[in-house]
Amino acid sequence: MALETPIEVGFSEFVAKLVSEVFDSIITAQGDQEERNAALLTAAELTAEQFARQHVADQEVNAALSELFPPRKEDGERQHTVYEGSLYAPAGGDGKESPPYQELAGVSLEKKDVKEREQGFFVLTASGVEKIVTAVRLRIATGRVLIMRQLAVRGLPRVVVDSGRINAKMTFRLLSTEEPAPKADNGTVRDVRAVRPLSAATMASLRLQPTDLRSIVGIPKAAILPDVKLLVRQADERAPETSQVKANVFGEVEITFKTVS
Repeated sequence: MALETPIEVGFSEFVAKLVSEVFDSIITAQGDQEERNAALLTAAELTAEQFARQHVADQEVNAALSELFPPRKEDGERQHTVYEGSLYAPAGGDGKESPPYQELAGVSLEKKDVKEREQGFFVLTASGVEKIVTAVRLRIATGRVLIMRQLAVRGLPRVVVDSGRINAKMTFRLLSTEEPAPKADNGTVRDVRAVRPLSAATMASLRLQPTDLRSIVGIPKAAILPDVKLLVRQADERAPETSQVKANVFGEVEITFKTVS
């Protein structure tokens, strides 16, 4: 979980940001999940013809045509044999239909779907191409609608987040505030508190151990004069700038949460 900007903030603000982002992520994931489930149920109610028009892309149809009717030598660099002007041999006598559109796609071509290029040789027309493409698209849609209806009957699965754990590595820095001089050089009164890092002497007097976070968060408030503010910044051990960050302590915060609905 990362802050939007790599700046130092108070410890309470940092923790609040972590919890808020986790909450937003859970809500967003659940919303996306419900939207997908609603879309699936809506699609399951469509007829195969409606689903074919709305949800079966041309790329999928071309892929299916390539598998059913792979190109021949005379087709050149085309993906399949289904195109206007493609050579076609109807079934008759002892000969079988080639390519076998009836057998593999369930399409029975009529006179308007083919035309004779020369005696004994036929080619597909635009009508024939459209009929084959429509049949293959419908076949794809029929299979998918059947699967969606089975899912709708059995009940759609849902992923529910009921508990989890947040870990964040960070740097801790103690700052003290002091009142500046009441007047500036121009004689005006300043009512602004200056912020400066704790001095080495103050750190030593408080007996802070840089490797022990408890020695920071457990400092009695009355023992710090003037007031002390704890600032944190998320740390990335792999980032080169991490080694240059001025910090009193490197540590980690862990938050365990559970959702209630």
